[in-house]
Amino acid sequence: HLADIKQLSAADAHQDIEAGRFVIDTRFPFDYFAGRVPGSLNLPGKSIQSRIAQIPPGRPLLIVAEDDEMATEHGELAVSLGVADVAILQGGIDAWTDADYPTDTISDGIAPAPPRPQDPKPA
Repeated sequence: HLADIKQLSAADAHQDIEAGRFVIDTRFPFDYFAGRVPGSLNLPGKSIQSRIAQIPPGRPLLIVAEDDEMATEHGELAVSLGVADVAILQGGIDAWTDADYPTDTISDGIAPAPPRPQDPKPA
């Protein structure tokens, strides 16, 4: 089923995410929290099987993994679970950070941080 899985460069992935592609990161939580695609959901390893309900139905999916081989394996799993549009981020998170796209880290919290209110400027 390899043909069903798109291989996206960081630039293509970034565009697709802007257009609504949902990101899951299948790396271990330790790696995920160290640096991840903003807004991505951590479904380590094969947990996509038990947590498929957390993937919005009908949304195209992007998989970020330890390496392309792992990403493809998890992509095939997603396809077998009925996700129609599956892509992998070629080169994983390294390709993403090398392209200077933003990442969230543990210091950003687990959920996307709400915008901080601006401190009033001293008069």
